[in-house]
Amino acid sequence: MSERELVWYVGQDFEPNKETYEYYKTQYVRFKKATRKILLVSYGSGGVLATHPKENLCATLCKKLSVTARSLYMLAPDPNSKEFFQQHLDFTSSATIARALVSNFAMLYHFGIEACSEDEFRTRQLLMWWRDYRVRRKMNFAEGYRERADAFHDPDLRRRLNENKFWLRLPDKTRRHILRSNHLLHSEEEILERAGADKETHIKMYAYWSAHAHCDSVSFINMDEQRRGSGQVNVGDIAMLGTTLEWINGFLEHAAKEVDDIFAGAEERASKIKNLDLLSNKTVSMPWAGKLTLEQARENYRKTK
Repeated sequence: MSERELVWYVGQDFEPNKETYEYYKTQYVRFKKATRKILLVSYGSGGVLATHPKENLCATLCKKLSVTARSLYMLAPDPNSKEFFQQHLDFTSSATIARALVSNFAMLYHFGIEACSEDEFRTRQLLMWWRDYRVRRKMNFAEGYRERADAFHDPDLRRRLNENKFWLRLPDKTRRHILRSNHLLHSEEEILERAGADKETHIKMYAYWSAHAHCDSVSFINMDEQRRGSGQVNVGDIAMLGTTLEWINGFLEHAAKEVDDIFAGAEERASKIKNLDLLSNKTVSMPWAGKLTLEQARENYRKTK
């Protein structure tokens, strides 16, 4: 990359921003590596026969996380490309996907990774179903769904919750609030904090991403002066995209490590498949799908260590 290409347009003047480019390049390379890794882990955990719903949720949510990461990868301009400054840059779309990705990680951690008692997991699962029922009820796409759901799901889920010892140990006020608000056992901020993330940083990043997702003035007020949001590579959007990638890289790396442990060498299992390029749309069947149990996978993995 020549010095001329490292010159960015800011306002009416040109000024060099090599540091911004190098920072973005560093985070992009790390992000590409993390995306490949979560794709491999997701592929290697897919099709493995698990017996506990927590393990099934773990595989499902890891797959969803990998798909979202790949979508963000497809949007991020490649700093190693000769056409870097001619690539399309839509930070609003990237911010929206990043927000979904972090929420996805929170659900993966809450339902599929964090250790908890069996009664607590069942409570988490029942609250997931409660929330699902309430959201579908609000959408009410299918004629008569609301009436049928109210007649069946409401009493059934309340009964099952009231038979759960962990749920019954919660204060009455807390239980009423959760059901009335359709909340999970913990908020997204609490889940991320339990996973080791900095709560304040998440709040700041989420607010910035949301401002773009909802077309608040932050997303368009500097378009004329700085080309931000114009679709062209510019110093402001590239700097914030670099910051976005740096923040989510930690979540992808954390998820890949935890899920790989749960599914006993999922990354290694996937890496043995020839011609597997998960960043492309080419699909390759899993030879272990529907045959390999999680217990067998763990035993095989132990033998190699």
